[in-house]
Amino acid sequence: MADQVPFGTETGRGHREEIDKIRQEQLERIQGQLKTLAHRMVKIRRSHRKGLYADKDFRDEKKAITEKAQQLQEQAQRLKDERDSAEQV
Repeated sequence: MADQVPFGTETGRGHREEIDKIRQEQLERIQGQLKTLAHRMVKIRRSHRKGLYADKDFRDEKKAITEKAQQLQEQAQRLKDERDSAEQV
């Protein structure tokens, strides 16, 4: 026990591990949101094919989903870049 470093002191290892854990949870959450968006896109495509979705509504919804997915992918990339830069230190 005497050789253990208290959380967040000297080496800062505990702090880095906590940050890595939080980043990983955020990445998993983003991946889940992307899967949900993909599923939603499939559902509206099917509805559009069946004639249940008007062309304009379909285009608007598709555009909104695409923009949200792009934002999530950019956010995930930033988290990955932060993680990679933290590992190099």
